[in-house]
Amino acid sequence: MFPLFYQDKGWTYHAYPSIFYAVAASLCLVALPRSERQSAGLLSRLAAPPRALVSLAIVAAFLPNWGTQKPGAVLVAVIRAATDRPNVALISPDIDTGHPLSRMIGGQFVSADPNDWLGAFAMALSRQATLSRDVAQATHYEMIMERYAESKRQEFERLRPDIIISTKVIRKDDGPWTSQLMERFGFDAILAHYRILVEDETERIYLRDDYVRPGDRPPEQPISASSPDAASD
Repeated sequence: MFPLFYQDKGWTYHAYPSIFYAVAASLCLVALPRSERQSAGLLSRLAAPPRALVSLAIVAAFLPNWGTQKPGAVLVAVIRAATDRPNVALISPDIDTGHPLSRMIGGQFVSADPNDWLGAFAMALSRQATLSRDVAQATHYEMIMERYAESKRQEFERLRPDIIISTKVIRKDDGPWTSQLMERFGFDAILAHYRILVEDETERIYLRDDYVRPGDRPPEQPISASSPDAASD
């Protein structure tokens, strides 16, 4: 429980490990032989509730985790029909924009650090410092944001991901960052080589214009033995 409270995490999936171990401990107590319960002092009282009560407690503990952030089935089906194990990139400060979606479509992130936490937070802190008239801090965070955005742009141009998952500009928390990348750092030019494959209320999925699904590629033509290609081989 200590990491949960120390990090002050309010999302249910952060609490999942502590809930899991609490449930496991409860099950171990229920499984204790009666003789051990009687000789364990306070432990005997903890292990006394019937199995039905423990089961009810387990259900109650997992109820907050019942809801998920999985994308809709239609969104996933459209992407899977158009791609096969695509390389995926992300334009969003929040990893949940592309996870678990990337796994559900059989994709793999092109970057080990796909989300834009660093750039988005640097932008927010720069604006906060500007409002506080702290020029030095505003400049410091602005430089961090610029270095990050430029590095990300170069990465996109070099790796040319098959699919780009982007937060829509209308999304309250991520919109300013997405707009910043498009309007200031040239991501509109990158996306000019992509088409919108599918979108929902919060996400937009881009597919590279020249992407060909592996199963849809025409068979390779045999090369004549007298051709320049054969000679070079």
